[in-house]
Amino acid sequence: MAETTGYGFRAGRVLSAAWAVYMRNFVPFSTVALVLLLPLPFIQLFILPEAAIGEDVPAVGVVGAVYAVLTLLLTQLITATVVYGTIQEMRHQSVSTGEALTRGLRLALPVLGVVLVASVAVALAVGLVAFVVILVTSSAWFGILLAMVPGLTLFVMFWVAIPVAVVERPGVFASLKRSMFLTKGNRWRILGLVVLLWLVAALISGVASTVFLGTGMLGIYPYIDHVLTAFFTVVIAVVSAVGYHDLRLLKDGVDVDSIASVFD
Repeated sequence: MAETTGYGFRAGRVLSAAWAVYMRNFVPFSTVALVLLLPLPFIQLFILPEAAIGEDVPAVGVVGAVYAVLTLLLTQLITATVVYGTIQEMRHQSVSTGEALTRGLRLALPVLGVVLVASVAVALAVGLVAFVVILVTSSAWFGILLAMVPGLTLFVMFWVAIPVAVVERPGVFASLKRSMFLTKGNRWRILGLVVLLWLVAALISGVASTVFLGTGMLGIYPYIDHVLTAFFTVVIAVVSAVGYHDLRLLKDGVDVDSIASVFD
């Protein structure tokens, strides 16, 4: 379908709209994220130290693996929940926390599938380019630097694959293909938006680490890390949902009511 005229994808508009949605839904979105992520600080504070004190290397490895898997599963559940809530909010439809979470649970596995397949594709592209460049030039740094190009390219191409999986539900590979179509023509703008979010997240996380770890307040930091993880997970999900809305409007010429009609 031809792009609509008189409208363009603007990173500033996406950020502004996303922040407005987030602030209007600060309590429900934050509550869902904080509650669902509660197992993470519990593992950090109680289970991992016990394994480390006992110098049980296999146990530490198992706990670390469980922590990583739980983080992936829970963040994707939050993402699916928040994307659904954001699309409904943009059409001025009230949605309860319970309803959003129920929808998120139903869609968590497809979303996880999208994340895993996209991650494997990015990793393979980065690894292959890095291997070839290092083999030819014998420069590890140059190989790693050059390998970032296909990695970032694929990341941007797949940027709205999760909202596609939540709203359109076409399946894992179709969601990735659909995202590639929607992002085409606006990938530089999306890249700038993504890099800006990464820089802000890195700055806030770096300050928090310096303050709480540098001053010896190790017992507090897992709670701070818990709050920051919840905050960034929600913000990134809202931004991607708003970006998906704008790209659908640009590419398909549909408004938010048409986009969200699948939920009715």
